[in-house]
Amino acid sequence: GQKIEFQIILPKSWYWLEHGRAAGKMPPEEPIIKWISQRGLKVDSISSQRKKLIRRLKSKRMRKGLRQYSREQKEKQLAFLIRRKIGKDGTRATHFYSNIVTPKMISDLKQTIKRKYKKDIVIELLTLA
Repeated sequence: GQKIEFQIILPKSWYWLEHGRAAGKMPPEEPIIKWISQRGLKVDSISSQRKKLIRRLKSKRMRKGLRQYSREQKEKQLAFLIRRKIGKDGTRATHFYSNIVTPKMISDLKQTIKRKYKKDIVIELLTLA
């Protein structure tokens, strides 16, 4: 017969949220920087001394470039601090997925849909690239 397919799509970081991370190595930098920008975390503003230096520059393009560079450097510094903390202490498991999506819940969902629509159900877990 016909099948109905469901996909549960989660970000790459779901595994670490679910199971936590043991202390030891620091996690990679790129996902932390992406997380910082996605969350809209405020990165400390440029120091007053650096602002004065940037203001003195004649080229608007150079001023903009230095401000952008400063912001990226601050993001990297924040990412390093977060990575160091995770590497030192690890993170605790949240079980956000396994507490909700249990084998019994999936089985009940499959049975309910099969009863209502007379179709087989396929449910799979995908991770975003």
